[in-house]
Amino acid sequence: MLSLLVGVGLAFLLEYMDRTIKSAEDIDRVVGAPLLGIIPLVSEVPSGDDPKSTKARDLYVFHNPTSRAAEGCRSIRTNILFSAADRPMKTITVSSPRPREGKTTTTIYMGTIMAQSGQRVLIVDTDLRRPRLHKSLGLSRSRGLTNLILGDATLDDVVKSTDIPNLFALPCGPQPPNPAELLLTNRFKQVLAELETRFDRILLDSPPVLAVTDAVVLARLSSGVMMVAQAGKTLLDDVVHATRQFRDVDAPILGVILNDMDLSDRRYGYYTYAYGNYGESPGQTQPEVT
Repeated sequence: MLSLLVGVGLAFLLEYMDRTIKSAEDIDRVVGAPLLGIIPLVSEVPSGDDPKSTKARDLYVFHNPTSRAAEGCRSIRTNILFSAADRPMKTITVSSPRPREGKTTTTIYMGTIMAQSGQRVLIVDTDLRRPRLHKSLGLSRSRGLTNLILGDATLDDVVKSTDIPNLFALPCGPQPPNPAELLLTNRFKQVLAELETRFDRILLDSPPVLAVTDAVVLARLSSGVMMVAQAGKTLLDDVVHATRQFRDVDAPILGVILNDMDLSDRRYGYYTYAYGNYGESPGQTQPEVT
């Protein structure tokens, strides 16, 4: 009996000391930002840094339009539209507190879902320190955003179409020695303004906000910020500090996306019920996207 009591007490202690995000209630309680939605863990794609697995993971929603991950992204898209019903939502910064929390993957997922609704969507690799967008989309990064800012290229030279209809990409281009200073220039503001005349929606794949200041700079030029947090990994304190940095510059925070949620975990029972195996039965046709 004593061993049983010690074991139960230890389990409760470990749960209490676990400061990672595990539920929507965690976000509401300590962050003060709405939960835009969840993206379930994609277990069919192997994890790791292998280029093939990375590309397969980033394009999973495009190749599996009836999956639970795709349905979760559609729900997020709807929530974004509702949250911005009273103001235009043209340019959105996508960030995360720290690296490797699913920010670029989420950017591609949301760009894919928005493009499938008939909008002309552009995703821009504004992570000028560790760019990755071009690898997943099979594009060259020899010319891109930095060339535009420096004035030695035009939009038609550097904006690339992708295999996903209505989805376009702007790679980062050559990496500059001073990324934050480059994003603070008036020329970058002019580039964003010109892009907004050509596309219905622009997603800025930014660096992690707690690592560098670039994301805060981008947030001030955006209509809003989507924060990506990884379920069971991202610390609550990190999300609190990240959102505080955006609020300090009066950047609108649209909400938090909870990424890589394991729906087989009993702690996420509500979400398991909500998403179930939606659309994953063999032979099911793709639902109409509106």
